[in-house]
Amino acid sequence: DARSAVDLNFDAQNRTLHLISGEILLDVAKDANRPFRVITDQGSVRALGTRFVVERLDTATRLAMIESSTEVKNAEQQRTVHAGQQVRFDHSGIYSQAAVNGAEIEQAWASHQLIVKDQPLSEVLDQLNRYHSGYLMFDRTELTKIKVTAVLPADDSARALRLLARSLPIKIATFTPWVTRVSLDSNPPK
Repeated sequence: DARSAVDLNFDAQNRTLHLISGEILLDVAKDANRPFRVITDQGSVRALGTRFVVERLDTATRLAMIESSTEVKNAEQQRTVHAGQQVRFDHSGIYSQAAVNGAEIEQAWASHQLIVKDQPLSEVLDQLNRYHSGYLMFDRTELTKIKVTAVLPADDSARALRLLARSLPIKIATFTPWVTRVSLDSNPPK
């Protein structure tokens, strides 16, 4: 995904990917002698052979399973996550989220779409920001209260913002080609 960064460490015993930022779609080949792990600041995901998406958020990590299963671990818990399930984990826990459709996730990746279901607007803006050229400003606390369900063009953040502004009580202000602000609209159209 855009602005994603990873650090790879593959050797004779392990396959480790440290997700520094962004989101990745993984298709992991089975190798019982070399387990595959995705490590983030919040914990790890272990897979032997599977397909899944891992996204690094500000204070958490999101895992969406497309095929098979993985084992998620953090400092407090360990949990097996199966195809169609989605979890979010941070330092204190592993939390179930809405079920996912693996075919839908793969189609979205291939079509450069962002599919969100009942997700806080602040998180949607974080995802769009990875594609946005310039600085995208918004009040996280204010916009977290707005829930979004949409299919947005992931690789055209300006168009995605216009689509959001048409259906949500927000306004988009562009100050220069490099600064865009998203805020609550105190006078939304009726």
